[in-house]
Amino acid sequence: GHLDAGEIYRRARAKDPRISLSTVYRGLNLLQELGIVSELHLDEEHHHYELKDETEHHHLICSRCERVVEFDSSLVDRMVSQVSAEEGFTIERVHVDLVGLCPECRAREGS
Repeated sequence: GHLDAGEIYRRARAKDPRISLSTVYRGLNLLQELGIVSELHLDEEHHHYELKDETEHHHLICSRCERVVEFDSSLVDRMVSQVSAEEGFTIERVHVDLVGLCPECRAREGS
């Protein structure tokens, strides 16, 4: 899943109350440097972390509840191929975040 530093801290403290929030942030920074986790910037203040995985995927992010859903799409793959061919770029990394309302929040809004 996609956890923020606060949730990681709460889970770590449940296992060992001596762990500090700064220890969690130092650990997350090290894991990012080692390429084990990546940081998702949902907005300027809220960041989530996920394990890096070999398969490229993209994110649907709910602007209300901040739920994150991973997806992959052949449409994105075709767009990358087309842009690469048209512009002469070798694409090294693709990052797609689509922000909107999840079905649950949309249903709550409609009721």
